[in-house]
Amino acid sequence: YKCPEGALCTDGTCFSSENVDTCRGGEAIEGNWTRDGLLEYHLTSCPEGHMLINSTSATARGIFSQEAQQCKPCLDDVQYIARDTDGCQPCPPGLFCEGNSKVTVVVEGSIWAEEEGVYMLKSCPTGYRLYNFMPALQECQPCGLGEECDLDLCHVCTPCNAGLYKDIIGPHLCRNCPLHTYNPELGATEVDQCRPCPMSSFTRKGASPSIDECLCGSLFYLATPNSLPVCMRCPLGALCPTKTCAFTPHGPQCIGNISIVGDWDKQVDTTWRLVSCPAGHQLVNSLDGTSSGVFSHDAQHCSR
Repeated sequence: YKCPEGALCTDGTCFSSENVDTCRGGEAIEGNWTRDGLLEYHLTSCPEGHMLINSTSATARGIFSQEAQQCKPCLDDVQYIARDTDGCQPCPPGLFCEGNSKVTVVVEGSIWAEEEGVYMLKSCPTGYRLYNFMPALQECQPCGLGEECDLDLCHVCTPCNAGLYKDIIGPHLCRNCPLHTYNPELGATEVDQCRPCPMSSFTRKGASPSIDECLCGSLFYLATPNSLPVCMRCPLGALCPTKTCAFTPHGPQCIGNISIVGDWDKQVDTTWRLVSCPAGHQLVNSLDGTSSGVFSHDAQHCSR
């Protein structure tokens, strides 16, 4: 029989027929070998960091080849070999490999498990997405612009909620929009997507998701004439005893369930119009104190 590739000594001879572990000069042969009654040599196992080859396909799983038998070392940094297995595996970007069974995770907190000789990425820490569609490409990737994962064990990143933004790639969580701004959109990637509240309005906190959280001053209410949000001055007849405006997102009502005088109608542009007054009152909606002059939004009230 031709000498197996892994049994060739440095002088070109085959290992000793008396000792299948060494050459005639005492040089050690990699792996554990046995010899059967037909004097065929069989490689049974290899040392740590080596893959066992015994087939024409350069693996231990193809058609057996007496001549191809050898222990081939895995490549440092780019391969690993799990314990009790016989094949080198490519090192994925999520691991540091040393050419043997020892691996170290790149991202602290990432969880890996060995499955049939292959390390599989199972979960990532807060702020990372899990990428494991191919074993050789597995890694924990930091969440991108406008997305986050705030769980202890992450698999996917999700868009920032309304009222938040994220302008850097990394494991950081989404940031609050500043005070006196709002953002109704998901996945904002820059602070400029936090829109300023209308003039004369404010928010009580950051991370406001809606313009409804922009509060106008006590003598104003929020409306959108000409499709632009503005704080409109409260009509004279809608001022409450507390010197606040009765118009809120919930309708015309003063604190303490005190009603304002007259019937008021919210227009398509979200401004309010006084449409009628009770008996004994005159509807005023102009600066001349009548309802027949040039309309004045601010002058609307029911006069006794």
